Amino acid sequence: MERHNGLEQDPEGAFVYHDDAQATIAALQARVKELEAKVELQETAVRCAGHALDESRETHNRQAAKIREQQEQLTQLQELVRVYFTEPDPHKWTAAYRALKHMGLTLDATLTERG
Repeated sequence: MERHNGLEQDPEGAFVYHDDAQATIAALQARVKELEAKVELQETAVRCAGHALDESRETHNRQAAKIREQQEQLTQLQELVRVYFTEPDPHKWTAAYRALKHMGLTLDATLTERG
């Protein structure tokens, strides 16, 4: 089998010149860097989205806790108002009145102790 000398074009196209091989390697390396940069950008986007999701979850949890607290306060207020208006025992409705007043709430401008 005769070896090609590299100076003339290989008639069978089997010979690859060193410069062509180097150019192909350089092009492939550039493509790998391009793809690595793209992956890095995607990873950054995923991290940012995850961070935003975490912040959103934290905000949701804070709001849910605040809503639960307000619901508890409303339930307490409803019970105090019910006791104030319906309880025949003066000690209980007086305690309800004082609790309402302590909360800074009045049922109307003329709310006073029953009696």
